[in-house]
Amino acid sequence: MVDQIYVQIRGLDMPGSNFLLHLFAFLVSSLFAAGCFSSIQRIDGTTEAQAFEIYATSVVVSDPRDLISVDSGIGVIGDYKYSLDGSLAPVLLRGAETDSSKTVVKDLVTGRIGVTEGKLIIKYAAGNNPDNIALDYGYEVVDHLRLINRMVVKLPNLTDLPNVQNSLRLDERVLETSLEVDYGGYRLR
Repeated sequence: MVDQIYVQIRGLDMPGSNFLLHLFAFLVSSLFAAGCFSSIQRIDGTTEAQAFEIYATSVVVSDPRDLISVDSGIGVIGDYKYSLDGSLAPVLLRGAETDSSKTVVKDLVTGRIGVTEGKLIIKYAAGNNPDNIALDYGYEVVDHLRLINRMVVKLPNLTDLPNVQNSLRLDERVLETSLEVDYGGYRLR
């Protein structure tokens, strides 16, 4: 009777091989594949390299009291109203102010529209001086996040974002870049 139970349990073994060895190999290969996949796609679903459509002629207006109505040519992001064609330029309402430091962008990965001030977050490799990186590219450093090896720089011209990101991607001191964008409600950082 004991011999039959042993044979049935032994029946789980694959002929000519060890079941536990195959299970271990499967688990290790699954973890390796997951590790490779996670380096291509982040948890938030975006890829490593951001891609944005930049609306250089957009106008962004701060409207915290909600004085400007939204229509087909005017959108809303948090406390901001925007127009992609510049139609909000002559706004003269008390309490609503044009914010020339902000530009509308569309994330080409998610399709979401947001506003940005052109601040680029640069993650750099440990042991590098972030001020030297900024100096080499002529960027103004806005903020240092040294504990997590990041700095925030202000781009002089947002329309150069793809070229800037490509240049920084080739720099061995730089690990990743991301544009700081306000999608209304939270700021991706």
